[in-house]
Amino acid sequence: MIVANVDVGRLAAVIRRFPPGIVQSMDAIIDQNALLLMSSSGNVPGLVQVTPPFHGGVRGTAAKRAGEGAVESDIRSVYAQPGRIYELIKSYDGERAANGWWWLLKNDPTKARRYLELEAPSRLRGLQIGFDGGAVHRANRNRRTGRVRGGPYGLILDQRNTGLNRYIRERKKRVGLLASGWVSDAGKLGQVRGVPAWVARHSANLGEVRRIRRGGAYLVRIENTARYAESDSKRRAQSVLRYRVSALNRQLPYLARKYERQLAGMLAAA
Repeated sequence: MIVANVDVGRLAAVIRRFPPGIVQSMDAIIDQNALLLMSSSGNVPGLVQVTPPFHGGVRGTAAKRAGEGAVESDIRSVYAQPGRIYELIKSYDGERAANGWWWLLKNDPTKARRYLELEAPSRLRGLQIGFDGGAVHRANRNRRTGRVRGGPYGLILDQRNTGLNRYIRERKKRVGLLASGWVSDAGKLGQVRGVPAWVARHSANLGEVRRIRRGGAYLVRIENTARYAESDSKRRAQSVLRYRVSALNRQLPYLARKYERQLAGMLAAA
C-alpha cells in the first residue's frame, strides 16, 4: 500500500469556522484531489495517464495505437507464417526440402504435418499447422507484465490467417482495460476527468474506491484489481502520488488565505 500524508491543519482550522455548506469541506477537497490522482487532463498526470499503453508522454489515440501495435506484435511473435517456415527449412535442409514441404502444405497437409513431426529440423519439429484460438499466445504471456515471452514458434498458420486476424482484432479491443481499473469505481467520489473513450469503454469493474474514517482522519483508498496491475504499478503510482501531493501542498496555502479573507469579510459585515 502506498500512503501519502498532507498537512491540512491551517486550512481545516479555517474551514471549521464557517457555517456548514458555505465553503468546501476538507472531505470534498480530498475527494477532488483523489479524482485528480486517478486521472487528470492537466499537466500533472493521473494514474490513468501513466498506465500502459500510456508511456513517455504518449497519450490519447497515440497511446491507443501503441497498445494495439504491441498486442499485435506479441501475438504474431508466437505464430509463424508458412513463408517463414519455408525459409527456415531452406536454411537447414536446402531449397529442395523447402520446396517439397511447401508443395505438401498446399496439396497434402497431412503429410506436411508428418514432415514436421518426423523429418523437420529440430527447431521446427512438433509444430502444428492451423490456429488454436489464441491458446499459445495466452500460455506465453508473462504472468507479471502481460507481455509475451520470447521463444520458439508455437504454431504454423494456414495461409488464410482468418482465425488469427479475428483473434488479434478481439484482443486489441482490450487495450485500455488495465488503465480502466483506476477509475471504474470513481463515481463514488464524483466526476473523473481526462479518461479517453477507449479506456472508459470497458465495463468490467476492475477497481475499488473506499472512504475510510479512522479517528480524526479521513482516507480515500484507491485499488486497481486488474490482473496485470502489479507489473510496474507501484513505482508509477508513487511517482504520480508525489506529483499530486506536491500540487496539493501548493494549493492549500492559497485556499487557506482565500477562506481567511472570505471569513474576515463575513465577520466585518456582521
